[in-house]
Amino acid sequence: VYVCVYVSLCFVGKTPQKHSLTFTQRIAAIADTLEEGLQRSFVQAITSHDLLSLKQCLRTYAIIDRVGDAEVLFRHSVVQLFMQQCISKESVQPPGKGLVEAYDRVLAFVDDSCAQLRSASASTIGGFDFVVNAVWPEVRGMPCLDQPLTRAAQSVQRCFPHFFLKNF
Repeated sequence: VYVCVYVSLCFVGKTPQKHSLTFTQRIAAIADTLEEGLQRSFVQAITSHDLLSLKQCLRTYAIIDRVGDAEVLFRHSVVQLFMQQCISKESVQPPGKGLVEAYDRVLAFVDDSCAQLRSASASTIGGFDFVVNAVWPEVRGMPCLDQPLTRAAQSVQRCFPHFFLKNF
């Protein structure tokens, strides 16, 4: 339902019209409302582990060519929350062991929290890579993880990107 109405409104809103500006504003408001509903449905499907709704949301994002928006929404609504709750400067102390435990928590998060999302995105139209585009940027952005191991991982990523993406 979201897809048909959203796509229709996007095309209607972009075609030249003889109507007033208020018509265009109304179309934009309706499109914004539909987009907010899709975002709510996506986050609710993730939090409630509703695979059918999750697949429907991912298909909708793919059809309207907003794959990146879904990844950003996942990053901001799920991944950032996890990082703020589980990864802190205190949690990576002492250097070395604490950092390894922090990375173990991130890997456990990817295995546990991203498994349903990965399986749902694999069975949809495609183009989604939530681990690379949502989880990894958050890991790299955590200042408390800016330790020698992180720099070493970044070096491996630059020198051997296929190996790095395959294993991480």
